Amino acid sequence: MIVDSITLRAACLELAPLLAGGLLQKISQLSEQDLVLHFRRPGVTHRLLIRLAPDDARVVLVTGPLSPAREPSAFTMLMRKHLSGLPLLKVHQKGMERSVWMDFQGWSLVVEIPGRSNNVFLVAESGRLAGMLNPEREGSRRLRPGRDYAVPPRPDRPEALEVTRADLPALLRPALGEPAARALGRALFGLPPQQCRFACRLAGLDPLAPLTREALDALAASWPDWKSRLEADAFEPVRLPGGRVSPWPLGEPGEVRFSSVQEALQDDSGPPGVRDERSELEGLVRRAQRKARTVLERRMEDLERARQADSRRLAGELVLAHCHEIPRGSDRVCLPDWEGHEIEISLDPSRSAAENAQRMFREYRRLQRAQKALEAPLARVRSELEFIDEVLLALQDASSAQELEEIRQIWREERPGASARPKRRMQAPSPGPRRFRHEGLAILVGRNPRQNEKLTLKVASRDDLWFHARNIPGAHVVLRTAGRIPTEETLRAAAVLAARFSQAGSATSVEVVCTPIHKVKKPPGSPPGKVIYRGERTLLVDPAARVEGLDTEEETG
Repeated sequence: MIVDSITLRAACLELAPLLAGGLLQKISQLSEQDLVLHFRRPGVTHRLLIRLAPDDARVVLVTGPLSPAREPSAFTMLMRKHLSGLPLLKVHQKGMERSVWMDFQGWSLVVEIPGRSNNVFLVAESGRLAGMLNPEREGSRRLRPGRDYAVPPRPDRPEALEVTRADLPALLRPALGEPAARALGRALFGLPPQQCRFACRLAGLDPLAPLTREALDALAASWPDWKSRLEADAFEPVRLPGGRVSPWPLGEPGEVRFSSVQEALQDDSGPPGVRDERSELEGLVRRAQRKARTVLERRMEDLERARQADSRRLAGELVLAHCHEIPRGSDRVCLPDWEGHEIEISLDPSRSAAENAQRMFREYRRLQRAQKALEAPLARVRSELEFIDEVLLALQDASSAQELEEIRQIWREERPGASARPKRRMQAPSPGPRRFRHEGLAILVGRNPRQNEKLTLKVASRDDLWFHARNIPGAHVVLRTAGRIPTEETLRAAAVLAARFSQAGSATSVEVVCTPIHKVKKPPGSPPGKVIYRGERTLLVDPAARVEGLDTEEETG
């Protein structure tokens, strides 16, 4: 979602009466991109979310559950020091900038959300910049704490809300002949494309039709009508396909109406912070994946070269066997191998045939050593890539901040090559495995590599059954037999879950292995969730198949 300057002004007009006079009780940091300010007014506490994600920036009230707060940044601590307990005097937008100003006694908190360089600034009453959330995003203004704050540079065009009916013709006259909506957007600052099209429709014009003198007069005549919609502070907001919000209907297909701008700006994809946390962690893991794949490609190239050892040995043997036939100074020779096939062999002309043969034998021994030396690094990088695939799958299925925090901790502490770190206590209880029941038997599904390992090696009993998608990253699934022999239907229900919670969850047919728990072992030194098994049975299932009698139980930690 991208919030334009018109929608941001409408949002500020809605926020002002709700927040003005409220005491700033609490400042929470949910992620690197999300802050929440808690304002207390008589009988009610309003929570204001400040989201800085480049493709999803907004300033909006939230009412649902929040993700647990993470360790505050230095800037969050600075805000707490200077703003905690102060009443909010004013919420406003300066001009048509995509920024929100929150004025306190002696301080202002400035939220800039232009898109790519979103940031939050703490500015003293004197104009001095005390600090900012993202120092690396200050752009060309070269803002530093201790210097004066400067507003972002803006185009040399008049602001849309300052332009009167009398001003508009002179501003648009140089654009005669251009599409009407484009001409309006180029002449005025702060007018997004959808509002340009709407202003043209209010004037009875086709937004794509060339701007004529008659069309110019029609735009000028209807311009006060467009301005009055924002100044009247009476909004009928809509959300457009793609996530953009308008304070009023624009007559475009796919509009969804809301009762307030705040409601339209609210995110229905989960608690604030979860999506950004997942995106941040996934980016970290995928960077490691790309690096590991590059290392694997290089190791495979080295191995391919090392596999030429036998050819060097054969060449040496042939040269040695025919050395009396090879004149000194030859740079290549064609000799028959032991099966009669001609082989061309390169020689060093400065050496005799026997010396060339000895050189080839030395190369053979060196390549043999290299081939053996590559076995361990290859195994390590393959193990790392398997672990990365498991982590990415866990991230894909994670739906809460607790799950994401556990995955982050696993990544930090358990990935191959990670430095030893003391394990920190979780901020909130980790959700346990997903729980299902079929014909009275419990089926447990792990959520991440560490939980998979615990479920298989510690929770499951000896006679329980273990399921996993064959040769594919996926969840460990344990069928608790409770001393009973499960029916074929129950076995297939567990197999469907193993396929569904695997990397092949969108396929139409997946092979799932099933074996008793006591035939599943963990190789020494392997990453979490890595196991080997024997005595398996294979079931072919459809991950999307509907399983009769499969019930989902309440998940517990």
